[in-house]
Amino acid sequence: MKYHVLLFLAIVQTAFPQQIALYAPANLADRFGSASSDTPFNRYSISTPTENLSMRYQQVMSPSSFSSEVLKSGWITAVSFRADEGGGRFGWGGTLPDLQVNLSTTTKLPDALSPIFAENIGTESTVVFGRGSVTVQMSVRNGPAQATTFTIFFQKPFFYDPNQGNLLVDIRNYQAVDLNNPGGPNAMLDAVDQKGDGLSRVFAGDVNAAVADGMDSLGLVCYFNFTAVPEPSTFALLLIGCAACCLLKRRAS
Repeated sequence: MKYHVLLFLAIVQTAFPQQIALYAPANLADRFGSASSDTPFNRYSISTPTENLSMRYQQVMSPSSFSSEVLKSGWITAVSFRADEGGGRFGWGGTLPDLQVNLSTTTKLPDALSPIFAENIGTESTVVFGRGSVTVQMSVRNGPAQATTFTIFFQKPFFYDPNQGNLLVDIRNYQAVDLNNPGGPNAMLDAVDQKGDGLSRVFAGDVNAAVADGMDSLGLVCYFNFTAVPEPSTFALLLIGCAACCLLKRRAS
C-alpha cells in the first residue's frame, strides 16, 4: 500500500502546473555574463533637454537557451533583469515612468532578426505590461546570487509554446531616464554577447522608429516567472492512478 501511495503522490506532483524561474541563458543562473548593457532602460541627454529619450528594443531567445522545463508549454507572468557585476557594486536606481512590454512567438532566429521591428513580431503578440511605471533599485554584493534584479510583473500572462518558435520580448521605453547615481558608474545590466548563445537583439533610439538603428548578438541576462502546463497524457495518467488507488482501497477494506 505504501508503494502505491508514493506512486500516486509522484503522479500528482507531475500532473499539476509547476512554477519555476526560467533563466536565459540557462547556464548563467549562478554566474555573470560576459558583457553588460544599459539598453533599453537607461538613456540620458548629454546635449539638449529636448533630445529624444525613448527607445524601442526587441530581444529574441530560442528554447535552447532556456533550461529544459521550457520544452513544455506554459504561462509567463513576469520578467526580471539582473544588475551587472561592475556598476552594480555601487548601487543605482530610479523610476521608469512609461514602459510597455509585449511578448510574442517569432520564427525569426537569434542573430537573424530583421532590422524592421514589425517583421520580428508574431501574430499572437500580447501587451503583457501596458504603459506604466517600474521602480528600479539595483546592487551587487558577492556575486550573481546576491545581485538584485528588477522585475516587471505582467498585467496579462503570456502562453508560450516552444514548438511554435522563439520567444520575442518587445520593450517600448517611452520616457527613459538617467538611472545613474550622480558621479557614479553607469547603470549597467548583466548581459551575454556570444554567437550561438540563443539570444540577440535589435533596438532604436526612438520608441516610434519602424527600423532599428542598432543590432548585435548581445542579449540581456533575464529570467521569467514560468508556470509549466502538464501534457494531456499526464492528466490521463493521474486519473488512472486515482482509479487504481480507489480500487486498492476497496479491496483492502
